[in-house]
Amino acid sequence: MNGVLGVCLWVTVLSATAAEDRVDGRGRIIDLSPYYTTRFDAPGYDKAGKQLPSINPVFDGLRFDLRGQVTLWGRTMSERHEYCPVAARGISVGAKFEELHLCHHARWTDVPGNTIGLVRLNYADGSRHEYPIVFGEHVRDWFFLPSYEDETLGDPEAKVIWRDPDEGNNHLRGFRRLWKTRFLNPHPERTVATMDFESTRSFAHYSVVAATIAARDETRQQTPSIPFDQPKRRFTGKIEITVLDQATGKPLPNVVVDPGTFTLGAGVVAEMLITDAKGQATFRYWQEETTRVYLRIRGDGYVPQYKSFSGIIAENFEFRLVRGKTIGGVVMDDAQQPVEGATVTLGMQAACTDADGHWTLSGVSSSGYRPYRLTVGHPNFLTATFHIGREVDFADLGKNEAVLILSPGR
Repeated sequence: MNGVLGVCLWVTVLSATAAEDRVDGRGRIIDLSPYYTTRFDAPGYDKAGKQLPSINPVFDGLRFDLRGQVTLWGRTMSERHEYCPVAARGISVGAKFEELHLCHHARWTDVPGNTIGLVRLNYADGSRHEYPIVFGEHVRDWFFLPSYEDETLGDPEAKVIWRDPDEGNNHLRGFRRLWKTRFLNPHPERTVATMDFESTRSFAHYSVVAATIAARDETRQQTPSIPFDQPKRRFTGKIEITVLDQATGKPLPNVVVDPGTFTLGAGVVAEMLITDAKGQATFRYWQEETTRVYLRIRGDGYVPQYKSFSGIIAENFEFRLVRGKTIGGVVMDDAQQPVEGATVTLGMQAACTDADGHWTLSGVSSSGYRPYRLTVGHPNFLTATFHIGREVDFADLGKNEAVLILSPGR
């Protein structure tokens, strides 16, 4: 009798557990607060307390936690010595679900089509599934300026759910916005133990504001995408850009053109371009309101070039890139353990360390390591500066063997 009772109790408990870990159509919020890089009620991110004003945290019939965000490593902010983690791993889920709903955005711009982040489901059986987060498909830059003609995204499940005018740039009619995307779980029958967010080390910084899981429910009220209510601008100015290899004269495809303008008295960040098979790209801008155009050209293995036009802006410009050196090494803590996600910068070039602490910078000028010092930063360590030729040996850099030690802090 006791044995039968024990089996019955065991089956009852097992059934209850299976029922409890399956999320219904009302959804369940995933707690991201232990991984926040920014809390919206704290100063230190753009305008203190102004990132997300009081808004209804319900979208598509589901509730979301909008208290902060997880911003991951990207090259643009890292080149400016703002350090973010390379990943947020092991976020507790412990449930079966059909849909993952993310409120998210990108910080700064990137090449449309570039994957800027990965969202990974780690199932309890050891399997996993990854969703690539693509710039221009799921998110765009968190801040809108007149470098855009519209807000279109490639994924029909992605939409603008919040927009806020920016008080400091009213003459540009700029505003912040937040995107929401629904992702379908390919294995709703499996328990998801944890979830990871990971940077792909591209230019833009992937930021997750909120995550909610749910069962599919076609009766849930859908939140319409906020319409784009600004008139489209006519880009009457353009620069035809050609990028060639200095040594061979051959066109260079897949080179990143990073443009910006000075328009209506303010700096404007434009979306990045990439050269085609002929080494060409076209940058379009507001000719009547623009007094300066900036172009930064970045080719893998080539020394970056920078050009500024003011007054008379050229309609055609040719860049000839020079191949540079590759330098590298490893970043370790004071216990001689590798440090993942550390940023190593030389001037305005940045690299991110891998899981073994290794980093490389390609396209370093052969004429010297100006400004002759490396800066190493990480969210959990004190930022350190290493003078080349003094704390770091030239030969070690060239052999990818330079050892850089970080001290705990922050």
